Amino acid sequence: MAIEDDDTGLTLLNKCFAAGVACFLRCLDCALRNGAEAMPRIVQDASRRHLYRTKDAVDGRIDFANLTARQVRDFVRAADYGGVACPTYTPFHELDGEQVTDISAKVQSKQVGSSLKAADVTDTQV
Repeated sequence: MAIEDDDTGLTLLNKCFAAGVACFLRCLDCALRNGAEAMPRIVQDASRRHLYRTKDAVDGRIDFANLTARQVRDFVRAADYGGVACPTYTPFHELDGEQVTDISAKVQSKQVGSSLKAADVTDTQV
């Protein structure tokens, strides 16, 4: 499944649900038409799997010194669940001693790495 440039955590979740339902319906249709024995059995490559656990999630702090502007934007949009709390993290940074929650981000410059500043990310709230 392709991740589009404007996808968020919520849009990807919805895409995954839709793909899962479609896959289940194809399997159910195959089983009902041809019997369970006709279901294709496909061995999965266990070396390509990864278990993503909530306890392994990052804490949400944006590391401007080590991320490109694009990575900051992607990190923030991955946590965007359309007004519902992200199940794994809330992106934030500190500005003048205040914790700022980042609800969306746009790249305002081409700066990367240590030259990227909090001011290059917009649409934040305190």
